[in-house]
Amino acid sequence: MKIKVCGITSLKQMQQLQELGVDYAGMIFYEGSKRFVGDEFKKQKSEVRSQKIKKVGVFVNEKYESIIKAIEDYYLDVIQLHGDETDEFCLELMDKVEVIKVFRLTGKENIDELVEPFQNVCHHFMFDTSPHPSLPPTGEGAATTQPMPPLTPPTGENKTHPLFNQYAAVNKVIRKSEVSEWLSSSVGGSRMGAGPSYGGTGLQFDWSILKKAKINKPFFLSGGIGLEDVEKIKSFEHPYLLAVDVNSRFEISPGIKDMEKVQRFIAEINF
Repeated sequence: MKIKVCGITSLKQMQQLQELGVDYAGMIFYEGSKRFVGDEFKKQKSEVRSQKIKKVGVFVNEKYESIIKAIEDYYLDVIQLHGDETDEFCLELMDKVEVIKVFRLTGKENIDELVEPFQNVCHHFMFDTSPHPSLPPTGEGAATTQPMPPLTPPTGENKTHPLFNQYAAVNKVIRKSEVSEWLSSSVGGSRMGAGPSYGGTGLQFDWSILKKAKINKPFFLSGGIGLEDVEKIKSFEHPYLLAVDVNSRFEISPGIKDMEKVQRFIAEINF
């Protein structure tokens, strides 16, 4: 079982992952992420280049030219396309590096229809959790996401009352504040105000839907995987499961990995 640790923000942690025997180190190039890679690796090019661990660049709806530049600047071995990239876009990059196309799932999708256009335009699939508001957290210690508060109209029997519109305006401001608070606590992968989350939510989708699909390409399993999921992973049998991808559940803070946890995970998953 291969292991990818995503959201690395320092050369030291990349080196530590290599020493632990991790197969892939993910660097996030999406500026909306709390785990955005920044410029540290670019300043240490020779050291980055010497690392044998596979270096994965994670991109969200990025321009082709920017991805090519990142491949050259950071010596990327793999790119992970985590946005709404088309099959044509993936195909353009296949001859440059290994390509992972990510599919964000709620658990209700038709997997076969979802992956069909990408069968021949990427090397691997990744199945991650969609940060859909109605998707509940799973597993001990998962992110505590509550459903978004319903936007109910202001109460009052007489809507022709002269103060009704004034009340409605005040109520709208209050509800807007509640929604903002909900977004801040629920969308764990993004900086507040920087757009939607594309991962790092600490949530899991229902893995059983992958067994029902006719997947015939090696894939990464991602989304809210923690130490407590070791036995669940071991019991999940699929001929094309290549690797597990971990991130937020192995952190001291966003972008800073808890290496003791990572080491325990590796030991237990291989036991």
